[in-house]
Amino acid sequence: MTLRGRTALVLFVVLLPAPAPAVELVIEYAALQRIVAQELFTQDGRKYVRGSHATHCSFAYLENPRIDADNDRLRIQARFTGRTAADLFGACIGLGDAFDLSITAIPYYHDGLIGFRGVQVNSVGRDGFYIRRVCNSMTQSLSRDFQ
Repeated sequence: MTLRGRTALVLFVVLLPAPAPAVELVIEYAALQRIVAQELFTQDGRKYVRGSHATHCSFAYLENPRIDADNDRLRIQARFTGRTAADLFGACIGLGDAFDLSITAIPYYHDGLIGFRGVQVNSVGRDGFYIRRVCNSMTQSLSRDFQ
């Protein structure tokens, strides 16, 4: 091998890019809370999960999100307000309630996006038939939506 060939080989080995180290993802919850509030809670500070502000007797929404960590999980605490009722001569006849709930999920990074898996929704401090149905329904729908 000539001197020029050896020099080129040495330069090639020296300048070979080293494998990049793994990147650690750090989540700032204050920034994440602002993003979630701006992106998801857009209708008067609410996130409608069923119906809209125009549906008088059949709606469900979350409001007042607070975001923090629960071990390796992201936790969103919010106020749920919902009603499943029939409009009978301008009066709503049916079920409805308002309560605090906690949504937890494991954040992960994939293809430039942050997603959530292992979604769990639980009421905070209260229990009942309607509350359990709401939490089960929201767990299923948010699990699909966060994929």
